[in-house]
Amino acid sequence: MNDLITTKEAAALARVHRESVLRWIRAGKLRAGKAGRDYKIERADLLDFMGFPRKPGRKPGKKKPVATQRRQA
Repeated sequence: MNDLITTKEAAALARVHRESVLRWIRAGKLRAGKAGRDYKIERADLLDFMGFPRKPGRKPGKKKPVATQRRQA
């Protein structure tokens, strides 16, 4: 089962204001279902929208180390 999150939780994950999330929903850019006065968003849909591809077989929270780049002086 997919995790459903509120617009407030989605805004915290995306590090944007809640109004930004609402604009994305109203513009049809982010899928969401109306639940009372708020919307419910599938966490996977938010991650897809943010550019994180779904990878089958990988557990959430397990990330590959990011290679650091050296600064050239």
